Amino acid sequence: MIRRHKTTIFTDAKESTTVYELKRIVEGILKRAPDEQRLYKVLGALGELALFNKSFLF
Repeated sequence: MIRRHKTTIFTDAKESTTVYELKRIVEGILKRAPDEQRLYKVLGALGELALFNKSFLF
């Protein structure tokens, strides 16, 4: 699940998906470059090489 302002987007990804790959998915939907995005897990920001793990907030 990805949230941006009042928009909620549900997307499908494997646990082995990297954060950069997830940002590319978000780029296709929101038209924002990966370097302009910050993805957060409940406990904090994620690095580019971190693996996708359950839920992210954008």
